[in-house]
Amino acid sequence: MQQGYQKVKETCVAVKVPKNGYLSDTSFGRGWECSHGYRDVNDKCIVIGVPRNGYLDSGGDRWECDRGFQKTDKSCAAIKVPKNGYLADATSGAGWACDRGYRATKQDCVAVKVPANGILTDSTFGAGWICGRGFRVTENDCVALAVPRNGHIDYSGNDWVCNCPYQKSRGKCEMPTAARRL
Repeated sequence: MQQGYQKVKETCVAVKVPKNGYLSDTSFGRGWECSHGYRDVNDKCIVIGVPRNGYLDSGGDRWECDRGFQKTDKSCAAIKVPKNGYLADATSGAGWACDRGYRATKQDCVAVKVPANGILTDSTFGAGWICGRGFRVTENDCVALAVPRNGHIDYSGNDWVCNCPYQKSRGKCEMPTAARRL
C-alpha cells in the first residue's frame, strides 16, 4: 500500500493529515502523527504549552521543568531548598534532600542527634544513627553491653553470645547440664 492511503473495506482512502502533523510510515493506526511540540487532541495537532522555567522533553510530546523547579499543575514552581539541604535528582517528592547528618522534617533539615558511643548512618529511615560495637540502643542512647564471663560480643556488635559449650541462661553463660556430668 502506498504511503498516505489506508485500506477501508475494499478501497484505498487518502489519509487526512491535520495541520502540524505528518504522514507516519506504519500500515496500522490512523496513518499520521503530530509534529514535535504538538499533541493529538480529538484528531487535531495542538501545540504543547510549555510554562516558564520548562522545556519540551526529548520526545517532543510533553514538558518537564528546569533543574530547581518542580511541576505544579500547569506551571514550574521554584523548589525551596532549606538550610543544610540540596537539590535532589528526584522527579517526585520535595525535590530536595538534607545534607549528611541532617534529616527532613516537613520543610526543614534538622540535625541528627547522635548519642555518645553512637555512629551517624546514611540511612534516611530510623533514627539516623546506630550504636557502635559493644553498645546497644536503649531509647535514645547507646548503653554498654554487660558481657558475662564465658561470653563475647556477637557478629553484629550489639549483643553477646556464649562461648562454646556454654549456653545463655538468665543473662549468664552457664555450662549445659549434660556437659556438667562429664
